Amino acid sequence: MKNIISIILGILMFLKLMELLYGAIFLDKPLNPITKIIFILTLIYIFYVLVKELIIFLKSKYNKSA
Repeated sequence: MKNIISIILGILMFLKLMELLYGAIFLDKPLNPITKIIFILTLIYIFYVLVKELIIFLKSKYNKSA
């Protein structure tokens, strides 16, 4: 259940990030420092969740074969 919540949270953060970037690129809304911090934290969070899931997958894959 915790994995599902973290994945949903990551997807929602990514969608908000895409909305902010769309506004900055096409609607000429500037990115303020808070938006840049949100952007960086979202990328770190998505990378963290992906690496964590990859490690869990690899552990389960190699533990079954042993």
